[in-house]
Amino acid sequence: MKPDCTQDEVTLTTATEIADFTYYIGVSGTVTKQATYTHLYADSYCPLVFSILDGGNAVDANVITAFDVATGQVTILTAAKATYDLQTMNLEITCKSTLSTHSNKAASDPFVLTLKDQCWDSVLTAPAFSQTAWTYDLWAAQSLGFAAMSDTVGTATCGAYIYKLFDSATGTEVDTSVYSVSGLAAVGTPAAITPWVTTHTFFLRGQLGTYNTIDSTVITVTIENPCITTVFDDQ
Repeated sequence: MKPDCTQDEVTLTTATEIADFTYYIGVSGTVTKQATYTHLYADSYCPLVFSILDGGNAVDANVITAFDVATGQVTILTAAKATYDLQTMNLEITCKSTLSTHSNKAASDPFVLTLKDQCWDSVLTAPAFSQTAWTYDLWAAQSLGFAAMSDTVGTATCGAYIYKLFDSATGTEVDTSVYSVSGLAAVGTPAAITPWVTTHTFFLRGQLGTYNTIDSTVITVTIENPCITTVFDDQ
């Protein structure tokens, strides 16, 4: 007996539903995703059809490069970082029993696709001072050295490390006309002595190319002016 397709019901198999995931542009290559759906009757009698939308609208064919309406398999492929970096797509695949009028004639699988450059997720190791406290002679042309930061993807892909010196008390960058970072050291001499001859707390902020940043631990820097403690001999 031929089934009554008007009463066909579709169910998403939750064990195979598509989870939210990140697509790394230029790295992930071709990615295919597909969930499993079941229904009461055989496809030969009660055919299924699949569709896909992005936030209720048509998908971008430059990212969703193929979609199989007979199986629900979606294919994702793009290398366009400039266009899609840090974009998200709220995708939803729907399976519908085409002849059914039942309230459960369709089932949907929503998931979020995040597109990004892999450098955003590179794990950073902070730059590091070799000490937690340091005394600086105002006139000795000293420099405050530190160890380089590192990351898990690498500067060849993500760009060079950039360092800036910050005042931890205010959270603002130190005046670069006074103290700036050159190579792996903070160097400089203040033009106006009074504001600088005291104890400061600084930290370094390292940035991977144009991507994420990480801060070093705080170092206490005491800047001394030897002239203030000069002893005059009137003999």
